[in-house]
Amino acid sequence: MLAVAPPCRPELHRDPALHQWLASRASPGGGEGEPRAQRSRARSRPRSRGGRAARPTSRLLSRLLRSPRPFYLGLASTSPWLARLATLLDLSPALLTRVTGGLGHLRGLLSPDFLRAFEGYDIYRAFYRRCDERAGISNWEPARQITYLWLHSLFANYHLAGDRLDMAHAVEVRLPFLDHVLFEHAQELPLSVLSPPSPEKLVLRQAARPYVPDSVYSRPKRPFWAPPAAARGANPLGEFVQDTLRSSDISAVPFLDSGAVSRLLERLPGLDEQGQTGADSLLLALASICVLQTRYGL
Repeated sequence: MLAVAPPCRPELHRDPALHQWLASRASPGGGEGEPRAQRSRARSRPRSRGGRAARPTSRLLSRLLRSPRPFYLGLASTSPWLARLATLLDLSPALLTRVTGGLGHLRGLLSPDFLRAFEGYDIYRAFYRRCDERAGISNWEPARQITYLWLHSLFANYHLAGDRLDMAHAVEVRLPFLDHVLFEHAQELPLSVLSPPSPEKLVLRQAARPYVPDSVYSRPKRPFWAPPAAARGANPLGEFVQDTLRSSDISAVPFLDSGAVSRLLERLPGLDEQGQTGADSLLLALASICVLQTRYGL
């Protein structure tokens, strides 16, 4: 069931208390809270070799020389470049958990011939290079690079999925933060405020703090997942997915290993709800590929 969200309250970005909090977060220690001219003068000052400028450099070099962490190994098998970048930037494992988990499942279902044909091709590096050629993102701050890559890759289909769902049920869904005034205000916020180490969505939490209890303000983010229908056969969608992926249609898809897909289907009943939820989108994608192969040929 979809809830129709009211438009974002336009007065939130004018809240004096919120502005005071933003100023306090951005100002300590200088950085992005400083005026631009002042930051430029600070960057132009010479630094001694043994001073503060050397310490971040030495940390970056030590990260560059070390091997990818164990939780990046699954990622390294598909994209050594991204695994090295994650190690260099010391990214949180939680940021790449879904990427590494999804890649592991998908890679295990691809045919050996397909994997050999693309051996050595780093799809993430190729995608980044195309984006850099188009927009010059290599000169941007890392947080803005991630936002650009997200908007030009997964976001379009992620957003359209919601549009298809509400249109199929004749429901009008209004995105609460799709407001040009709010967007322009958020564009002016410093990155130190927009992407702090923790907790997630700190600006949103602070803006809503006067209106929600402490238990809601401080709790971890909870993703909105639909029940795993495709991974459970006791419903029309689950039965369709099982029948499609167990048919001869799967063998006609040139880049899938039909035996590996069958083994995945056999493991589904033993997975807990979290595991079934994680496999659901993959199963739907596989079934869609089979339908496209049967009707149009891939």
